Amino acid sequence: MLKTWFNKIDTRYQGIVLFVICLLVSNYFWELSVDGDKVSNTIVTLYGYEIMDFVNWVTSLYASLIHDILSKIGYCTQLINSRNYFSNMHYCTIIFGCSGIKQTLMILVIILFARGSWVHKTWYALVSVLLLTLYNVFRLCFLTAIVRDNPEWFGFLHDVVFKYSYYFLMFLLWLLWDEYLRKKLA
Repeated sequence: MLKTWFNKIDTRYQGIVLFVICLLVSNYFWELSVDGDKVSNTIVTLYGYEIMDFVNWVTSLYASLIHDILSKIGYCTQLINSRNYFSNMHYCTIIFGCSGIKQTLMILVIILFARGSWVHKTWYALVSVLLLTLYNVFRLCFLTAIVRDNPEWFGFLHDVVFKYSYYFLMFLLWLLWDEYLRKKLA
């Protein structure tokens, strides 16, 4: 029945419908399975099982990476746990929701359910994950640097600019696959 419904959609729009369905379904399952990823200092669970060792490892890794990058470009921060403090006592905390793991899983679902050869989708999914991870590192560095002198900008940049640009990048990666690479590699 679902396949019949999908086949009735104009072929020009099937890809975008599949993109939206994969995005919404993967987000739905994330929200069902992961709890506590949006707030600092909370217990994060996966299907009710506490996963704090993994969460602490991921947030420490990102916080340390952000600290190292900012230090190399001239920012002086002190890293304590998953927080980068500046001398004016402004700080930026990396929480599990900042890790991009949700978006990584979403792009994997989107690309792997997209039309095309499994061989090519596999390498493209890995490239997409790499690009999203690099973007996330840039995003976290920028947000942390902004907090030093303009902490009032954090909310807007975090909740609007970078959140939607992250999803727009996911859309562009899918679009590149569906409209260009899939056809070229067929």
